[in-house]
Amino acid sequence: MKISKKEIENYTWNQNIYAALMSGNIVKINFQDKEKSIKEIQKVVSICDNELIDRFLKSSNWRAKLIAACLIGFKNERHYTEQIGENLLNNCGGITGYCYALARFADEKSIYYLTEYLNKYLVFDSFPNEGFQYWVFRALRWTDKINNTIISENYLGENGLWTKFVDFEFPSRPNDKDFKLGNYKQWGNLELNDKKFESIMNFYKDNFEVKF
Repeated sequence: MKISKKEIENYTWNQNIYAALMSGNIVKINFQDKEKSIKEIQKVVSICDNELIDRFLKSSNWRAKLIAACLIGFKNERHYTEQIGENLLNNCGGITGYCYALARFADEKSIYYLTEYLNKYLVFDSFPNEGFQYWVFRALRWTDKINNTIISENYLGENGLWTKFVDFEFPSRPNDKDFKLGNYKQWGNLELNDKKFESIMNFYKDNFEVKF
């Protein structure tokens, strides 16, 4: 289906689409206009083809890349794995979308990109540089659940990259003794984050993923 440049822009800047898909926000109970967002995302899925995905991916706008990544996951377009995996490793915008798609695929190549990201961005010299590591780790732990593997456990324990990252104690700040990332839920509560990611995966499966 031929879609105009103007329509691409309209989809890209449509908050009912990108804001809903950003970090899986649509799953939240208090997300505004949830039903409207579901219908608008379903519409994009219904008209989506590889040409549309390619045009979203080529955009410099992170919103378009996010939408593209989610569409790749929704439609099970696994031939994009390398492209979105490289985008992930290069920290291109739309990372939570890449995490979803790679987690849905949960195959060897997808897991390679998730672990490569963690191996690259959990390493630090002086201080941890926080970014989307917790999202990537959620996705990796989901693939462990799906595949009955324990790859994510390599990042835990005393010498694990994840543990070193979240347990690093920053120099004391006023009224913030022993500050470390692990004090915050998105970094320190793995069980809670597993449940959040599972709710996103299940919601996407029930509402957006194309059945084959």
